[in-house]
Amino acid sequence: MNLAHGTTNKLTQTLSKIEQLVIQGHMEQAQTLLRPLFKKRVERKLIFTLANLARRAHLPENTVALLHHIVRPSPHSPIHAIDAEKGEYAAALNAIGAAHEADKLLAQVDNQKFPNALLFRSYVHIWQWDWEGAVPYLEKYIKLLEVDQPMRFWGIVNLAQSLMHGCGDLTRAQILLTEVVSKTSFNQYRLLHKSALFGLAQIHILEKEWKQAEVALKHLEERVIKDNDPIFDLLLAQWKCLCDLYRALETGEDRDQALAQLR
Repeated sequence: MNLAHGTTNKLTQTLSKIEQLVIQGHMEQAQTLLRPLFKKRVERKLIFTLANLARRAHLPENTVALLHHIVRPSPHSPIHAIDAEKGEYAAALNAIGAAHEADKLLAQVDNQKFPNALLFRSYVHIWQWDWEGAVPYLEKYIKLLEVDQPMRFWGIVNLAQSLMHGCGDLTRAQILLTEVVSKTSFNQYRLLHKSALFGLAQIHILEKEWKQAEVALKHLEERVIKDNDPIFDLLLAQWKCLCDLYRALETGEDRDQALAQLR
């Protein structure tokens, strides 16, 4: 067997394993497998996959490092970035706080060649709390036939969040999230499933349905406790505190205890 070919096959297998870990929301395990790969020499055709997995596993700074020489080559370099590489690089820039640069770069990407650019443009607005500004991009994205089902579901989840927090349309947000929950599970597309369930729990809180919210949050906490996804765990903890606080302010019960959780 050709040594280089064998190395490529091994790397491809590792990337496939990481893909499954990310889909299932096991981010710490994915990061553990990813970090050694950042030190290796990776051929061009696999750099995009590695960069994409790094961003999705909450390591966007590594995505920027992997793609920088491709998207921002030196003046005399023969390297030319394709739309997918530009889009992925921009999404990572947005994730590390360079929203303006990300949006400027995404505007140069051909959406027909890389439809995820629409999703990433919505992220630019979402990460700046401009929920309403994200809606047009997401409405268009989820209707594209070339978008596969899991990515369409991510578009739907983000659209529901944008409708919920930006437009106050809790009814449509609930319909959208219920669709995702019904077509995913903890065994298949775990991260999508728990993200949609989390959105439904948020709706219960915003609707002041305290008992339903408590049950939904407890169910989620019990199911994801071993996922090793610190960012999701933090979001869940934040909304548990908000639920207790809003309920205390609304009912007058356990107010001091609710405030103590925020300290």
